[in-house]
Order: sequence, then C-alpha cells, then structure tokens
Amino acid sequence: MIKKKRRTVTETEPKKAMFLAAYVSNLGNIARTCKELDIVRGTYYQWMKKDAKFKTEFRRACKELEEGLAQKAMTFANAGDTTLIIFMLKALNRSKYDDAFARQKHAIKEGRQPDGSLPTVTRAVFAEDELPPQVANEPEPSIH
Repeated sequence: MIKKKRRTVTETEPKKAMFLAAYVSNLGNIARTCKELDIVRGTYYQWMKKDAKFKTEFRRACKELEEGLAQKAMTFANAGDTTLIIFMLKALNRSKYDDAFARQKHAIKEGRQPDGSLPTVTRAVFAEDELPPQVANEPEPSIH
C-alpha cells in the first residue's frame, strides 16, 4: 500500500487562500472551484471539518459573495426584472413570500401539515414516485 505524503500547514495555507478566492470568483460553485485548483472535494470537506480558521474564512467568503450578488441583483431589480425581485423577496423573508404549495408539499413529506396537524392532502399533489408513506398507504379516493 502506498502512503500519501501528508502536507504540512505551510504547504496547505496558500492552497486554502487560493480556494477561497476561487470560490468567490466561481460564484459559490464548490465543484468548479475544486476542479480549477486540482483538489478533490473531500479535501474541502476536511478543511471545513478540521480547520476552524478556514471555516471562519469560508463563511467570510460566503458573506462577500452574498453581498456582491445582492448588489448585482439590485441592479437588475432596479431595471424591472420582476422574477429577480420575487426571488430576492423569498430569500429575504421565506415565510412571507415563499410558495405556499411548496411549503405544504415539504411539510407533508415530513409527515406534518404546516399548522402541525396530520396531513390530509390527496395523491394529486405528488408524482407517484415521490408519495410519502402516509399518502402512499391510503386507499385511492373514489370519484362519484
């Protein structure tokens, strides 16, 4: 069995800094960032798990990315892009602006109604292959 050479801290720190910069320039796409830097995704996950400083810097990079995207989005929204305006409203206050149907479907998959009661939604809400157990086990409703 061939042993991998473990890299020292001084060898990995520049790679981590390059990862963070590339992550922002790749608009938060981890796979593309790893490919660009020729590292496996597992390396990124290990850094997140074992290196508190990297994790803090990664969160800072995410915030930087979010602020940059929000600024660009406002430019488009100010130009009248209504789809983007709706998307941004949902991002800012999901409980107020999110699609009620999607919330209900998600709640039912978890075995609850948005109000906490037991689900009463019919099979029509789900595709056959995504029926949650409580709906799949109910008999088909008869149409009179």
